[in-house]
Amino acid sequence: MALGENIRQILHDKWMSQAELARATGVDCTTISKLISGSRSNPSVELVKKIADALGVTVDELISAKNGKV
Repeated sequence: MALGENIRQILHDKWMSQAELARATGVDCTTISKLISGSRSNPSVELVKKIADALGVTVDELISAKNGKV
């Protein structure tokens, strides 16, 4: 799965909205939306770390989740 699909699935599994993720990471909603849609394909390592922390997963789990299972 692509990073955006993984983020979307984890958000769904945790009943968390994109807006909640944006607030938890200090990133604007547009950036989160672009990551999930795939229109922003090369996020910084720091951003990926922030997202993983906010979702309660490791970076490895975030980038390599398979079939929506973390």
